[in-house]
Amino acid sequence: PRIGVIGPASSKVCTAVSFPASWYEVPMVSYSCTSVTLSDKAKHPFFLRGVPPDDAQSAALADIMLDFGFDNIGAISTADEYGGRGIEAFRDASSQIGLTINRVEQFISGAADVSQQITNLKDSESRVFLSFMLASDHNLVIREAVAQEIVGEFYVWFCADGCAASDSFFDVSGETRELDQVVLDGMLGTLGTTPSGGRGPLYESKYFRENKTHILIFLLALLAQWQELDPEEYPGAGKYVKRYIL
Repeated sequence: PRIGVIGPASSKVCTAVSFPASWYEVPMVSYSCTSVTLSDKAKHPFFLRGVPPDDAQSAALADIMLDFGFDNIGAISTADEYGGRGIEAFRDASSQIGLTINRVEQFISGAADVSQQITNLKDSESRVFLSFMLASDHNLVIREAVAQEIVGEFYVWFCADGCAASDSFFDVSGETRELDQVVLDGMLGTLGTTPSGGRGPLYESKYFRENKTHILIFLLALLAQWQELDPEEYPGAGKYVKRYIL
């Protein structure tokens, strides 16, 4: 019998799967779904996660910008559960501490052209930008930002955890995954957030301290086995799993 579900990774899929899981009273634990809406226990009573929701990282991003003395922010996100809710949380956090957002742009995830959105950001005269989307979409955004010359020493880019990763350096628009040197150079100096490692009473317990090495070895072996499985038989297998789930 199945006693629970682990995953999925994206907030969009988590939201869709959480409803039937809750209906059948099946616990669901995700290691990277961060959408704020999943915190609503009335709608997602059987959903749990090992990372903080997007309102936490949105508040952190706003605080970092304030600490650096930045203002008049330009923001861009995908129009989905992750990007849309993340930017909404960032706007709320910014308003509470007095940050001004000059412009917010959105586009459909997987779009082939974001030139108009980047032009609008450029016309806003902002020099500090926030990107709230996954890596594949951020690759396209930075490529266009480089073309329109809003990266470099006179500009600062921030990334939420979805794009503050090396996956953003790769172009996956074709059949192969290729390093995109233009984007890699354009992202130099980018500031981003990512979930921290485990903390709390469990990690401070005597049992965990005495068995931490064995636990980590077991988890790494489990991850290695998962990556070797056939994704046709086990959907999601064979992919790199972010180590912050440990």
